[in-house]
Amino acid sequence: ASPSGVHLALTGASGEVAITWTGPGHAARAMEDRPRAEFQVLRNGKLLRRGVAEASAPTTYTRSELCGAPATAEGYRDPGFFYTVRVGELEPGCIVRYRVGSSEAWSKEFSFRAPPAAGAAVRILAFGDMGQQPPDDSLQASGDDWHDGFFSAGDPGAPNTTQALLRDHLEQPADMILHNGDLSYAMGYSAEWENFQHAIEPLASAVPWMVTIGNHERDWPNSGSTEGDTDSLGECGVPTLRRFPGTPFESHEPQPKDKPWYALELGVVYLLALSTEHDLMPGSPQHAFLVAALSKVDRSRTPWVLLAGHRPYHVSSNWEGDADFPARFRSAVGDLIEGQVDLILGAHHHSYQRTCALQGDQCPQTTGPVVVNLGTGGANLNHVNKTLPPLFEVADDKHFGYCRISADAEKLSLEFVRSDGSGVHDRLALHKSTDPKDPTNPKDPKDHKDPKDPKDPKDPKDPEDHKEPKEPKDHKDPKDPKDPKDPKDPTDPKNADGTIDIHEFIEFFRTLEEMDRFSKKTEARAQFLTFICNFCFLAHIIIVGVVLMIFIKMDQAENKDNYSIMMNMLVAFSIDLGLLFIAIIAIPAARLTLGANITAWKFHYAKEIRKRKRAKEGIKSDHTDRSTRGGIRSSAWAEGAGFGPPPVNAAMYGASYRVSRMSHDQTLTDMYAPQDTRGMLMMPNPASDAGSGSRAA
Repeated sequence: ASPSGVHLALTGASGEVAITWTGPGHAARAMEDRPRAEFQVLRNGKLLRRGVAEASAPTTYTRSELCGAPATAEGYRDPGFFYTVRVGELEPGCIVRYRVGSSEAWSKEFSFRAPPAAGAAVRILAFGDMGQQPPDDSLQASGDDWHDGFFSAGDPGAPNTTQALLRDHLEQPADMILHNGDLSYAMGYSAEWENFQHAIEPLASAVPWMVTIGNHERDWPNSGSTEGDTDSLGECGVPTLRRFPGTPFESHEPQPKDKPWYALELGVVYLLALSTEHDLMPGSPQHAFLVAALSKVDRSRTPWVLLAGHRPYHVSSNWEGDADFPARFRSAVGDLIEGQVDLILGAHHHSYQRTCALQGDQCPQTTGPVVVNLGTGGANLNHVNKTLPPLFEVADDKHFGYCRISADAEKLSLEFVRSDGSGVHDRLALHKSTDPKDPTNPKDPKDHKDPKDPKDPKDPKDPEDHKEPKEPKDHKDPKDPKDPKDPKDPTDPKNADGTIDIHEFIEFFRTLEEMDRFSKKTEARAQFLTFICNFCFLAHIIIVGVVLMIFIKMDQAENKDNYSIMMNMLVAFSIDLGLLFIAIIAIPAARLTLGANITAWKFHYAKEIRKRKRAKEGIKSDHTDRSTRGGIRSSAWAEGAGFGPPPVNAAMYGASYRVSRMSHDQTLTDMYAPQDTRGMLMMPNPASDAGSGSRAA
């Protein structure tokens, strides 16, 4: 079987990425036949090195390692074996092309970008509670009435979120995906894990897919989870630990020895990933880990500290039971993290929520961590309180989406992006002092609007907000050289110097691909219709011939009725044959013989009209040899050689660079208008366009 479920993970080591895939087991094999990854490392298209990384010993899990039904019963099937290789010593930003497998079967070629250097800017896409939607809309089996009612129909927002994440990465590469718990919603059914990993492979094979463990992966009574629920339906964390072996958990041992928490550096970000399904109280292994990890933070390298855990630190919910865990969470680690963490990411409640910069249960004027719950990955949405608690500035329980986090040494921005393509619907910006020793994290008051203000474009309750999906304006100083909206900034993708917006550039080529697909479909339909017409033409020839022979042999006197019927049939089929002859043979033949002449006559007629018009206005006829205009390309289309090429200019395509349809007459007028630049391949000229103000943008 071919390798499947290919995905990446950050190992915590500098310049190292783990590659994991699922494949068949193997006995002792020759060295050249063992599962492995073959890779190439490139920078700016230049090959730096080639390599082969042999997979570590494969891992799997058996029915006996799971905790209960349905995971141990009807939901179980052999998961295969999980292989992992580590590719290290990667220079930041280089490109790695790779494939995995063995001589039995290889995967297709994938690629990824090496992790950024310490202290470099990063881009993270984060969400929770995604799951998957079966492509055939079939029901997913579950274990009891509650799970059947809530989860059996799949996770409706998952496909859109998966595709939106992939589009986001293609437009601007991400450095990490953070899936904050409740991963596949397999809940005991191995096949659902396979569906989930197949759905995320296009993105997970290109960007490290980092996970935290959620209640639907871990919770089971007497298995080491503190909540004691049955939400994993017998999995008790085992499939997650085995299927994501590259994630640097403190321990991948099965329950109750598992320790699914970790810390790692990524550019300017220090990520603390906790398990909210395990004990967090002082004296517990996880609390000791958190104390040790926070003591290692170096603000000069990683000025931003993010804490992620599946269950929320604060939550607004219409179910009172959701408030119990956040209170215990704050009691266990609140004093420890609120002075050292900048952003607390949660999920579990299937909604998007954002608080103020808080201290305890208050919104002081001073600084503090901001809590963001991002449980909108795809599972059915939950409801927030009708009256939003004072801590919360924004809440959205109507739309699926994800968070886009961008950070450099001085600023961290977070945007809530809806999966339906309507753009950014909430934005947060945090700023750091330029002094690396300053632990403060003041919020810029300009980056926050009153959510109760009906004119606030970021207020999700504002009805006008949904009519106008424009992104909120950036409030950064326009004179700041790092401001991407600075018109003098050469890195701005839409400067006044003529640089083409990368988003419009991608959209243009997507449009070309759609046109190419439509053209191919049209061509296929035309070929099919041609085949049908030719078949009908031949069939009519045969039918007319047969009917004619029968008609000749008939005697009108013997059977007048049959004679009349046969004569009518002969006339009808002969008329049809004549029409088909005209359509299939006569018209194409006429086009072949006369079409070129008609086009030439039209061309010369249009040319003569223009000459007479110029002569009438007192302008001398232009007999200049066109081969001297526009160089070699124009020489090939000089007079006497036929039509010249239509000029290519981005402005011709309109503001979005989408191809517009031009009439034949307009094409002739544009080709032979008396301008020296005609016949040349034209692209926006930064020197001239910026001054003239005629750039298409």
